[in-house]
Formats: sequence, structure tokens, C-alpha cells
Amino acid sequence: MDTLDSKIQAALTSATDLPDELLEPGLTAELIDTFNGRHSWLMKWGLVKMALAAVAMIFFAYQFFQQDTTMAMIAYATGATLCAIAYAAVFNFIWVQMNHNTNLREIKRLELQIALLTRSLTEQNDKETV
Repeated sequence: MDTLDSKIQAALTSATDLPDELLEPGLTAELIDTFNGRHSWLMKWGLVKMALAAVAMIFFAYQFFQQDTTMAMIAYATGATLCAIAYAAVFNFIWVQMNHNTNLREIKRLELQIALLTRSLTEQNDKETV
């Protein structure tokens, strides 16, 4: 599958007027784009909640091993589990937003390809009619 993808990518690169930086951004560039988008405040708030959940999870895990009673161990284990679930939920939300931005980028790339094709066909028809 990778060879087919690379052949398609090479054909698209050679057949278009698109600059190379539009082709594939890296993971860090996609993550930065996610935090600079329309809902950047929500993403930044999610990152803060993710950090707080990680710190609380580490605290609860540490306290779990320091307890003598079973009831306290259950309480700290429950807290650590809830923090892990919160961390995973925020991570999943950020990942979905990154995927959404990737899909938008692909749609915009297709729109650009259609615009280039339309322009070239219009120029070709103008040449034929003259």
C-alpha cells in the first residue's frame, strides 16, 4: 500500500503547480495548527485540563501505595482511574481535531486542484476558439 501511495504522491507532485510545503506537514505542525485554529481557547483549556489530570493521577497513584487501609486504597485507585479517563478523553478530543484539520486541508487541496484544472481548461478552450 505504501508503494501505491508514494507513486500517487509522486504523480500528483509532478503534475501540479502546488508548492512542496502544501503537500504534507509534520505531526508537530499539525498539532500547532490545532492550537491556532478557530477554537484555540478550547484546545488550550483542554491542554490545561490534561496537565492537571496527569498531575492528579500521579498524586493519587503515589498516595495509593502509601495507604494502610483498603478503603483508602480503593478511593485513591478510583481517583487515579478517573484522572486517566479524563486524560484519555482530552487526548482523544485533540486527536480528533487534528484529524478534522487534516481533512479540511485535503478538501482545500482538492479545491485548489479543481481551480487549477478549470483554469487550464479555460485557457485551452480560449486557444482553440481563437
